[in-house]
Amino acid sequence: MHALLQRQLARLGLNADAAPDLETWRTLLARVDKAYSDADLDRYTLERSLDLSAEEMRAVYTELQTIVRSISEALIVTDEAGRVTMLNPAAERLLGWPAPDWRGKAIGEVLPLVDTRLAEQRFGGSAAAGRDALFCRRDGSEFAASTTRSELVREGVRTGEVYLLRDVTDRLRFEAELIRARDQARAASRSKSDFLANMSHEIRTPMNGVIGTTSLLLETSLSTEQREYVETIRSSGDLLLSILNDILDLSKIEAGKIEIDLHAFDPHTAVEDTIELFSASAERRNNEVVCDVASDVPRSCVGDLTRIRQVLSNLVSNAIKFTQAGEVVVAVRAEDVDAETVSLTFCVRDTGIGIPADRLGQLFRPFEQADASITRRFGGSGLGLAISRLLIERMGGRLWVESEPGRGSTFTFKLSLQRSADAALAAASPAPFGDGRRLLLVDDNTTNLAVIAGQLRSFGFEVHCAASGSAAMTALAPGGNFALAVLNHVMPEEDGVALARRIHGMPAHERLPLVLLGSGGAPTRSEHFAAILRKPCLPRLLRETLRRLVDGSPVAQQPHRRAIPHLAGERPLRILIAEDVAVNQKLAAKLLEKVGYRADCVGNGIEALEAMRRTDYDVVLMDCMMPEMDGLEATRAIRAERCSGRPWIIAVTANVMSGDRAKCIEVGMNDFVAKPMGLDAVITALRAVPVAVG
Repeated sequence: MHALLQRQLARLGLNADAAPDLETWRTLLARVDKAYSDADLDRYTLERSLDLSAEEMRAVYTELQTIVRSISEALIVTDEAGRVTMLNPAAERLLGWPAPDWRGKAIGEVLPLVDTRLAEQRFGGSAAAGRDALFCRRDGSEFAASTTRSELVREGVRTGEVYLLRDVTDRLRFEAELIRARDQARAASRSKSDFLANMSHEIRTPMNGVIGTTSLLLETSLSTEQREYVETIRSSGDLLLSILNDILDLSKIEAGKIEIDLHAFDPHTAVEDTIELFSASAERRNNEVVCDVASDVPRSCVGDLTRIRQVLSNLVSNAIKFTQAGEVVVAVRAEDVDAETVSLTFCVRDTGIGIPADRLGQLFRPFEQADASITRRFGGSGLGLAISRLLIERMGGRLWVESEPGRGSTFTFKLSLQRSADAALAAASPAPFGDGRRLLLVDDNTTNLAVIAGQLRSFGFEVHCAASGSAAMTALAPGGNFALAVLNHVMPEEDGVALARRIHGMPAHERLPLVLLGSGGAPTRSEHFAAILRKPCLPRLLRETLRRLVDGSPVAQQPHRRAIPHLAGERPLRILIAEDVAVNQKLAAKLLEKVGYRADCVGNGIEALEAMRRTDYDVVLMDCMMPEMDGLEATRAIRAERCSGRPWIIAVTANVMSGDRAKCIEVGMNDFVAKPMGLDAVITALRAVPVAVG
């Protein structure tokens, strides 16, 4: 067949000696067909070559050469002795061996292998084990290539080999650049985290003294002027701390270190507790804050309550800040409720200044607000919304905004949550108690009227709504038989107090139980009201108040000043304060005095160990960063010396980055309190001390 093919080539005017032999053609086509299976090469069966005409033979030869030359990878063919019989143009360019210099050369001479493991070391990147290797060109330069080698076999006999090479030098260099950039970014991120951790500690330490001392000062008898000055200091300190916390949160989210803590919670209580925090600020800006949680929202869900409240707090705070003498509605709706999951939609809607459409995209960028003038008019760092969106997305949800200048904004976020089987939360779902009693609700605010009416109906009342005092008097005319009446305080025609006098002046309603929903300037007590509730009207307080009125039980008044517990009387504890900053020592001691304790103080870990050897303390408030011996080392030493669980060691530290709590617990501390430390934090920490310790 070979001789006949040579005659055919001669007929075509081709040099038979310069052309590949028949076996090379056959095996080459088979190899190309295998490596590029998407090409239809079956028609090139050279078994028919003896029957081809000269024109057909020329066409086959030409197309075969075209295919081989068009292969972008370097193609090398050798005979059974390892001598090169073919290089395609890509191989000639890559190796620097032009035809006919390569013909008959050994494969090791045309393609010298330097090493199978040096490619990654020389060029970087991620060389594929067993495939990427380092080779040498004819001029001595080195390159990395991904190689594939196949044997040529005819009728079970090896007749040569085919090599396919792809130059991966640029890819490895590019990957190396990416790896270096990644490592530099990680190093920069670590440096930023370390810097923020150090700055957090350095700022929180003096802030602990500022905020803590002003808190104590506000508990004393002050003149009006003095109280105003102290409250200014306290609010400024709180603002600085809030900005610091926002920066730390943003850093942790960007570094992927934010932790989502899933546990059972009640969405109703979460929203009400959040709204309650802003009652004073809403009152100062003459805003109506409405809590509208649908009755079908489950009482028990699984999610990160702390993060959800953080986002809600930011949205409610912004809504109040950008609304003057308007309303803010916090609504929650449930969708796709089944036995295992529920989708909750949280909306915070205000009637404030609104946002232009072309500025909405800036809202969720760090340190940006819709308008530079907003910062001057209302303050704020522009971090809260960026953090809120990142937190919601981290929890698998979505946050968006709809707004119109002059007509307010609506911020909405949606979360898919698991239903919880928590029996205590499930049992908290209240049963209706109104038994169809008729109740009169009077409020000039249409939103408030609709929302509170819905809540009252869910309590089991038949509700009649009136938007003014005159409408209420019409409803109370002879034949208007009501069991209770709920009156808003501030209304345009007459306020709730004046309306109450008129109602009780009617013989048929002189004993009608009345409830006042009061705002700034409302009386704390009045003979006309069975109960006075301050706005925002929280459903749980309204429910409990009306239930007591229906049952005839005494109605508890809302406390206006909290009572500080005398913990020392409840649980006598010997307490040691280990703190190197004198101001913070004094602050911790004063906070403990507030709840009845007299504590001893030391300035570092060595002194704490010596004090422990002299006195059997029950509790140690341990600062983590102290000279000579820090709190972590001191805790290890205390645990090594003592077999019992005493003392109960509470870390009191300005280190609040991710992992700081875990480090404290790991060395043997029992609890963790972040600076600035307030009275509430002290009370909570001491209540957590096991009774057996005391």
